[in-house]
This record gives sequence, C-alpha cells and structure tokens, in this order.
Amino acid sequence: MKNGLISSCKKELKKNNSHKEILKKDDSEVLFEIKKFLINNNIFSLGKYRNLGFINFNTIKIRFNLKYWNDLIILLDLEKEYKESIKKPKKEKIEPLFKKNIVTLTNNELIKIYKEFSEKIGAIRGASVSQMKKYNFPYSQSVYTKRFGPWKEFKTLCGYDFKLGTFYSKEEISENMLAARDKIGRRLSQNEINKDKSLPTVDTILKYFKTTKLSEVWNELEINKTAVIKLYSLDEIKKLLLKEHAKKKKPLTVKEIKENSNLPGISTIYRKFKTTKITHVWDEILK
Repeated sequence: MKNGLISSCKKELKKNNSHKEILKKDDSEVLFEIKKFLINNNIFSLGKYRNLGFINFNTIKIRFNLKYWNDLIILLDLEKEYKESIKKPKKEKIEPLFKKNIVTLTNNELIKIYKEFSEKIGAIRGASVSQMKKYNFPYSQSVYTKRFGPWKEFKTLCGYDFKLGTFYSKEEISENMLAARDKIGRRLSQNEINKDKSLPTVDTILKYFKTTKLSEVWNELEINKTAVIKLYSLDEIKKLLLKEHAKKKKPLTVKEIKENSNLPGISTIYRKFKTTKITHVWDEILK
C-alpha cells in the first residue's frame, strides 16, 4: 500500500516536471505540444481535457491571454475537429462562436422593427444594446452589424444622427392610456401597457410623469381627464403647415415652428412624417 502510494507520487512528480519543461519553451512550441496532445488523444472538449491531467487550462489561459476554451481551439486551428467531436450541443456556454443566427428578414424589415421598437421604448436616439436586451428585442446587435456594418453607421442609416426632445409627448401618452383604459373598462397593468403598441414602456411613462409608481400616473390621468390635449393627425399637420407657409410665403424653420402656437411641437411633426429633418417635411408637403 505504501509502495503504491510512493510510486503514484513519483509518477505525478514526473508528470508535473514534464509540464514545467514544456512551459519553459517558446509560445509557438508550447502551442504545438498542446495541439499534439489533443490530436493524439482525440480530445477537444474542456471536460475531457481536464480529466487527462495535462497542462492546467488556467495556466494556458493566463499564458496566452484567453478567456474561453473555444479561444484555445481557434488559436490551435482545431475548429473542424472540435465541431465533429460534438454530437449534441450542451446548454452550457462552451461553443457560442460556432452558433449561427439565421435571419430571413430583409434589410428594410430589420430597420423597420428596430425603429418601431426604439419608438415604443422612447429611445430618442435609437435603442441601445442594453435596452434591446432589457426589453427582449428579438435580434441581437450582431445581426444588424453583419448586415449594415458598424453599429453607429446603422443607427445613422435609421436617422438617429439627431437630437430630438422625444418621440412621444406627455399629452399623447395620456390620451392613449385613457383610451386603452376605456376600452377594457379598467386601469391597465404594467404587463398590459408593455404589450400595447400604442404606448411606450412603463419605464418611459414613469419618466414623463416624474414618478416611480404607475398608480400615481393613473391618478393624475383620471383627475385631469378633461384637460388632455387633442392629438394631431398627419393630414391636420399638413394643412396647418400649409396655412403658415401661405402666410410667410416660405417654409418655416424649426425655430419658427417652435415659436408658433398654432402648430404642434416639432417632435410631433417629425414623428408623424417619420423623419428627422424639417426639409424632408416640407418636401413632402409641397411636392
């Protein structure tokens, strides 16, 4: 029993010394030894590798500045062998680099759902990656960058290279919330509001009403129900702008629109015309 233990310890000591000798070599030689070990033993998963007692993977990660086992597989150019060794993918995050998102939507469709989502949550400069994750947007940022290039360029393509006050007005939110309440005969829950396409998210609503409680929003709405301002349709805005154009004998600037009490806010105009530039608004009106 004692002799067997001594023999085992000697083998372990010899193995560790062998590993130390390998680690004294240049990086390229160390990688060569690791690759040779994996191929000779037909081992390409981290779990099986650890069971064989070769160089500790944590030591390898530190030496080559790696984060995941997949990083080592790619560094050793063993992706093909790795994928062939996996029959059923596991739920753990060990092969995210080899998963593919198959998206059948057209570029225009992807842009449309992103812009609608951004407006829904009140993201005035386009939804951020964290907002997409928080509100369960159906596609990841990588889907868009693969189609459209850098994220900043994609957001510019969508028209988010501007500084608007908001996509919504408090009056519009108020009107739509009361209409939704009247439709079902009671106050909407947080979940019901988040599912209603005519309303922004609950977080956005709370920001507009400067509170942290949805009940306080409903209280304010019901008390001031008669004071809710009328919403403008696209045709109404066109007629109002044309009327002011006739008076001025020229298209109004953004500043002139903001100062004109006969017109809706500039953000409302932009939203209705689905643009971010006043020149586009006048082009459509005067064409």
